[in-house]
Amino acid sequence: MRADMTTLLGTVRLPRARRVRVGCVAVLVAVTAVATACGSSSTSMNSTSTSLSIPKPTAEPASPEGVSSTDPAVIDSVGTLIIRDVPAEFSLQDDDWVGAGPTDLNKAAADAGFDGAKRFLEEAGFEREYQRIWTTNNFGSTIYIRLAEFATRNGAQLYCSRLAEILRAKTSTPEAFAVDGVPSAIGVRGADRDGSASAVFAVKDKRCIEVLWGGTNDLSAKEQIRKATELFNRQYVAL
Repeated sequence: MRADMTTLLGTVRLPRARRVRVGCVAVLVAVTAVATACGSSSTSMNSTSTSLSIPKPTAEPASPEGVSSTDPAVIDSVGTLIIRDVPAEFSLQDDDWVGAGPTDLNKAAADAGFDGAKRFLEEAGFEREYQRIWTTNNFGSTIYIRLAEFATRNGAQLYCSRLAEILRAKTSTPEAFAVDGVPSAIGVRGADRDGSASAVFAVKDKRCIEVLWGGTNDLSAKEQIRKATELFNRQYVAL
């Protein structure tokens, strides 16, 4: 049985055995409402944020026992495009275990979490998506990569812009940062007293790319942004 752990990057599922460990981590939860006028492409968003405490796993092997050594992403047309050369201290989490992996329209809409998400994705020409999550052994830091394909570049751009908007809404102190080499990329960093996340969103061809580096506040803002940007650049060049 699994429990849902809500973080800056969304919902990560953890086995029951891991959620009874001692220790807590504050997480940022955003309640967003998106109203879309009938026949109009304009939207408005209101958000409120609050910190909640939930059990945090202690240091254990990063992947559950019994995970196959065969990487399912290699047989997925989108998953195989996601880079694998992340820093050595991070371990890839099993896709099914954390609710990542291949993502169809219904799951993408549920992950987006705003009213009308499925219709938004349909109209944007959503085709397929793959998500991957890596964590350090103590679950203190997380790398998250999302790669989504659309029928048109414009659809991918609409999705990337919306994802960046959602992340900005999840923190009361959003910070924008530039991404060297990709002027059109959107860099967003959010933080509270217990954790932070830096993410880069960009479009290449008909794909929306999201690369996020998050965790506890053991890194300076400058260093976290640098790490997120370097990882994003590797993913961007790989496409």
